[in-house]
Amino acid sequence: MRFLPHLALLLNPFIIAAGARPANTKLQAPYCPPRPVTTAQRRAIFDEFVDKLYVERNGTRALLDHTPEDYIQHNPFVLSGRDNGIEGLSFVSPDTVNFTIARRGVDGTLAFIHTRLDRVNGTQPTAAIDLFRFEGSCLVEHWDVLQEVPENAVNPLDMW
Repeated sequence: MRFLPHLALLLNPFIIAAGARPANTKLQAPYCPPRPVTTAQRRAIFDEFVDKLYVERNGTRALLDHTPEDYIQHNPFVLSGRDNGIEGLSFVSPDTVNFTIARRGVDGTLAFIHTRLDRVNGTQPTAAIDLFRFEGSCLVEHWDVLQEVPENAVNPLDMW
């Protein structure tokens, strides 16, 4: 019994040194082709994507860094493929649109974001839900649902 405290004191510097090493969990863009990631890394990658697309409003950079060339797109107005996605997001810039992020999350290989989209030209705002599928570190598939807020909505609750 008296040996255990001495063993702990003897091993303590090694335990501290092993725990003191910083965990290098930060990956660098581009994230495609996909590579294995932890749940924490996937969340960080999605947060970075959200910042690029919805905060900086740079669709080109977001898609080049986070999607493969054969990106699968389910929006009925945009064809699949990263280049088509970039073209479809060409209207997004700090001068044309503002996004207000209501909520976002990552669960397993799926990530979502719920936003309010306000066009600078003053049309009614649009509620948007975007759903993405990850393959490792790479966003490989996208679905979205968009609904413009009606001018004479019956329901007093907002859509965010």
